[in-house]
Order: sequence, then structure tokens, then C-alpha cells
Amino acid sequence: METSSQPVKHSLQGQLLIAMPGMMDARFSGTVSLVCYHNSEGAMALVLNRLVGTLDVNQVLEGLKADLNLPAELLRVHLGGPVAPQRGFILHGAELRHEDSQTVTPEISISATSDVLLQLAWHEGVIPWRFALGCASWAAGQLEHEMRDGIWLTAPGQRDLVFQREIPMIWPNALQSIGIRQPAMLVAESGHA
Repeated sequence: METSSQPVKHSLQGQLLIAMPGMMDARFSGTVSLVCYHNSEGAMALVLNRLVGTLDVNQVLEGLKADLNLPAELLRVHLGGPVAPQRGFILHGAELRHEDSQTVTPEISISATSDVLLQLAWHEGVIPWRFALGCASWAAGQLEHEMRDGIWLTAPGQRDLVFQREIPMIWPNALQSIGIRQPAMLVAESGHA
């Protein structure tokens, strides 16, 4: 998960991308994604409000022979995006420090190692986290182009929104965080946030 590159003028790292109504790409319709990195080579984000069917973290970790005895909402596997759907990513509270974790915001980190997942499980839900398979990614300049086209609204990646457990509430709550109380009033081709 190498991300060292030239910074972009207005990095969206740590921001939420909120899909506008009328999103033409069904994979992102109604989604909220956290931008985990954004530099001159492109961007990567994890969708926060989609789940992978009935799959749970125990099934993903079968090869490790680790049984995570945690509440069901912590064991859910999120669909992080359509790119590399076999690859796992863990968003977690930055209070868990691990050499393989990278900072997204001062309060949120990301990792792609199962060691982090096991450490989080040992904390029994005290440190917030979510596990996702796959990610969303953009080539150099692609996300900036989509922003100019009004495909996404942005909001600060507030920790309580990123780790919210009520999946259906993430999109409306993200909109409310930027003052939009009536999503029906949004026009698909509106200006930029």
C-alpha cells in the first residue's frame, strides 16, 4: 500500500466523498467513501456503506485459525469498492499504532495486514474499526475531473461517521454533516461542494 508521491494542490485525503443523486455508476450510487490517500498519481478510497452479503470476518480469516468472538456488527465485511475485491483493508482508530498502518486523518488509520485485525479483535471493540474487501481508485487527475463534474460532494471524514454502525444512515448523516437536510432537493448536475 505504497502512497508516497507528490502531493496534489488540494488533496482530498481524509475527506468523505458523498455520491450525488443520479450517480450513473451503480457501483457508487448512494455511497459514502473515505479518501484514504490522494496524490499526483491518483487516489484511493473505501466505500463505507456497502456490505459483502453474508460474509463475515471469521470466514475471511479462516486461514489464520482465529475465531473472533465479537458482536456481529463488528464482524461484518464491507465492500470497499470494485478494485481488488480479494484484498482486505482495515480502517481503524489511530490510537492503535502499528508499523504497517498509515495515517488517513489524525484520528483514523488504514492497514492491509491481518495482524492489525487481530490486535483490534483483542481490544474487543474498544477501538473502532471496519474491515473491507476491495477499494475504489482513480488514476492521476480522474478524481479531480469527477469533482469538477459535480459527481461527488465532500465532507470532513469525521470519525463518528466513518465508524457508524447503522449502514443505511451513513449517506443521509454525511449529507447532514454539511448542512443538507433534504437530499431530495439535490440536483444531480449541481455545483461543487
